[in-house]
Amino acid sequence: MKFCGTCGTEMKDDDLFCGKCGTTAGQAPPKQQQTPRQDAAPPPPPQAPPAQTAYAPQPIPAYPNTAPLQQTAPAAKKSPLVMLIVYLLLIVLSATGTYFLINSRYSSKDTKLPTREITLDEQMSEYFGKKMPQKATFTYLDVIYPANYESYPNLIVLDAVSPKTITALLTVEIPGVTQKYEQKIEIGPLGVYMPVLPALLDNIFGTTNTSKTSQLHVTLTDLSDGHIILNDTKSVQVQSMYDFQIYEDAPAAFSYRHIGAWVTPEDPMIREWQRVATDYLRDLTDGQLDAFIGYQGNDQITLLELQALYDCMRMHYKVRYNMTPLSTSKDGFQRIMLPADVLKVGSGLCIETAASMAAAAETMFMNAYVIYVPGHALTVVELMPDTNRYVLIETTALTATDYNDIFVFIGDGNQMINYIDQNYSLIAVVNVQKVHRDGFRPMS
Repeated sequence: MKFCGTCGTEMKDDDLFCGKCGTTAGQAPPKQQQTPRQDAAPPPPPQAPPAQTAYAPQPIPAYPNTAPLQQTAPAAKKSPLVMLIVYLLLIVLSATGTYFLINSRYSSKDTKLPTREITLDEQMSEYFGKKMPQKATFTYLDVIYPANYESYPNLIVLDAVSPKTITALLTVEIPGVTQKYEQKIEIGPLGVYMPVLPALLDNIFGTTNTSKTSQLHVTLTDLSDGHIILNDTKSVQVQSMYDFQIYEDAPAAFSYRHIGAWVTPEDPMIREWQRVATDYLRDLTDGQLDAFIGYQGNDQITLLELQALYDCMRMHYKVRYNMTPLSTSKDGFQRIMLPADVLKVGSGLCIETAASMAAAAETMFMNAYVIYVPGHALTVVELMPDTNRYVLIETTALTATDYNDIFVFIGDGNQMINYIDQNYSLIAVVNVQKVHRDGFRPMS
């Protein structure tokens, strides 16, 4: 039995090298400065080297104060089954953590986890809930012309917003002027911008002979709890039924079409005018025509019917021209009588006599137009439907003896427009039937 001279490891007698440090058997250890230990055993006596002469690799040199190198065992490969189990365990732990996180936020004794997607409106409500107050405002017209009202795009425009979506009831009314408007609307974070035009009362034209100040009432109520979001009253000026405005800053500019409200073919007085004019028609045709039946196949019959109506207006009703010029400037404002009042009073402005002749023509289902020129108005009637042939009537020539002074032009549409431009300077042409279809309700 022998020991390694370097590390002191016990070696077999036939070992050529130390199995621990690799030192050749019998090699003397290097001299080192070491503190002797009192309890250390004396080193064994050196042994003579064996007589073998076989080749041996050089030993790894040992350095002072350095532990001998040791080989590290390779890491064991993990089993695929173990990795799968670990992966599944991580998934379970992640899902469990998510559940407890959501449950801690939403769960209570009376609620359950949400089972639907959060809508955009709800997301907006949550985001803006603390930043967006519930509010509602509106803009409105402070002057109303009853004759023009049907052409207005709105009376008020509501602008409302709510941090959470609600159902509200909107009420708009001018007592004594409009019907009560009520509408349920949804209001949320995206807001509502809503124009409103309540309908006029059926008898409005019989109750607005003079202008007056009325009250506009607007309310907005949350139907979920009865909370009043908006409750406001504004003063508005309601003009008389005879008040006519050509130019309006709002809602329409240069709306000459408003004259359509004064063309009243269904007025009983217009029917009476037509009945009385039958005698004039009979005289003009030597009894060949004894009724107004409208378009009859040629221009001449149409001209005779219009001539009989004109003669009746100036001879039977003794209507005369009131020479006050028509205002067609910016903010033009004028009071205009209805055709029935023109016949009763026996006098009319150019716009009044022009509207009266247009109403009489419409009674016979003829296509009538009102023509605007600077400071004046005339009537145009199509001689036969879809023929593009017209007659231009000067409705103020009520004392003329020559019918050429009354029917000042007869011809096709383009020629008539050129004639008006050369002699008057055309401003606007109003198709009476069309404006009635567009909502300018006749005041009769």
